Amino acid sequence: MFSKVELLKEKILDDIKSGRIKKSEAIPSRFSLMHRYSFSRGTVDRAMMELAKDGFLYSRQGSGTFVADKHESSAINQVYLAGNYGLRTGADSETADLAAKIQQHMPCYLYNINDIKTSLGKIARPGNAVIWQRPSYEQLMAMKYLASAGASQLLIGRTFGDFDHVTTDAYDGIRSGMKWLISKGCKWIAFVTPENNPDSPYIAERQIAFFEIAVELGINLDMDMVFKKQFKDFKADLDYVSARLFKSGKVPDAVFSTYIPLAYPLMTIADSLGLKTGKDFKFLTFDHEPRLDGWKGVGMLKQPWEEMGDKAVEWLLRKGRNRKVAFKIKISPKLLKGD
Repeated sequence: MFSKVELLKEKILDDIKSGRIKKSEAIPSRFSLMHRYSFSRGTVDRAMMELAKDGFLYSRQGSGTFVADKHESSAINQVYLAGNYGLRTGADSETADLAAKIQQHMPCYLYNINDIKTSLGKIARPGNAVIWQRPSYEQLMAMKYLASAGASQLLIGRTFGDFDHVTTDAYDGIRSGMKWLISKGCKWIAFVTPENNPDSPYIAERQIAFFEIAVELGINLDMDMVFKKQFKDFKADLDYVSARLFKSGKVPDAVFSTYIPLAYPLMTIADSLGLKTGKDFKFLTFDHEPRLDGWKGVGMLKQPWEEMGDKAVEWLLRKGRNRKVAFKIKISPKLLKGD
């Protein structure tokens, strides 16, 4: 939750950004701000003090408080990397590799993605940037606050609104995977997907991509072979899907799953039933499961996290030259084929 001071700072910054508070004029008096935003005098005083400290406002003796220009043109000089990081566990390899690349150019500070909101006052300052690794809607309010403060932000693996991002091209990847299945003679393709979740917008994107590409490629969809599950009770949902796929009669030509945790358990169940990928059916999954490397008849759409990290560094260097240039990049996943 945001404090009253942070909420007021966001409102003032929004008014500055929209031009309702003009740079050529003094900021309204504290009394006017109290009535304008319906906050107490103490909250107004503290918000103004913090905005001045962060470089967004400055006082001119005898004339009042004005909007500072410097935050609009200041280059990025340090980065806050919000990823899967904990004080006890440290950073995962993906986060650590990206941090090392950034450190070659400027200071980089690792934060757990859920802890950024507790440090907004420190982060929302001129010259700072935030790179978010797979953020959820839970972080969206913090993103909007930082955007209103003029902070540069990049989302990796996600797209929200008009934020700069670098992510996987789901359409291109699924199209290449489906064409591979068709080239192997697959006409009857089962589809397994998690249920939609606002916190994970990529789920819906992959669902839409599958159905649109199936129509585009002339695949006849059998809705009895479309499985959309919550996977909250993983074993129960796994048992249900595997029974429908492998125990209820004719096995489909191929199975496409967008839920990577399901990939290996589902294939081991098929194997235990005497069904062999490559011979009895083909399997395609979005993302990479190393335990399935080398399995015949298995295709995996490996997301290019390392390349996305390189693009994040490119974004930093571009934004340092021109912060107004949009940066919206999608990279195709690599199809790993077990032919």
